[in-house]
Amino acid sequence: MDKAFARSYISEQQSEQICAIIRNQLRIACDEEMRVQAQRIVLDEYKPHRVSFGRNLIVFSGFPSGSNVIDGFEIENLEYGQGHHQPIFVNDRATVLLLPDTADKQAKYLKKYYEMNHKEQKSRLFFFVLYTVRANGEPKQIDLICPIDSEQSLYSETLYAYNGQLMKKAS
Repeated sequence: MDKAFARSYISEQQSEQICAIIRNQLRIACDEEMRVQAQRIVLDEYKPHRVSFGRNLIVFSGFPSGSNVIDGFEIENLEYGQGHHQPIFVNDRATVLLLPDTADKQAKYLKKYYEMNHKEQKSRLFFFVLYTVRANGEPKQIDLICPIDSEQSLYSETLYAYNGQLMKKAS
């Protein structure tokens, strides 16, 4: 799959919107004062039954279900496992899931999504946006991936990468 083909499923603008929200939410999680305020705005819909606050929860809270923060995508609340929730972006062309780099890419709930990319007629593809965080909590890298399974992909693109000082758009 080439970039033009991938972009027919997720546009440059949509990728930029997703990345901007992730970066902003991670900035909130890193800033002590903002983090205290963020505890009040973390969305209950994504809180697991045992955790009330955390970095990924702050990121997920930037994507409230039913909102239109990403043009052309409906944001839904995906429930999986034992009381876990996270946003998933859906339209007639693509399903996009946010994944922190610490997520188990072999989790059972992901298998049905990987299967979407195995069909002969790929009218709708599954992507995930994988975000990696530096030790200090700042974003390190954000990738758009169209996976075949937990280890192989049809397409992968680095959308943003930390360059030692500032976040910059990967070329």
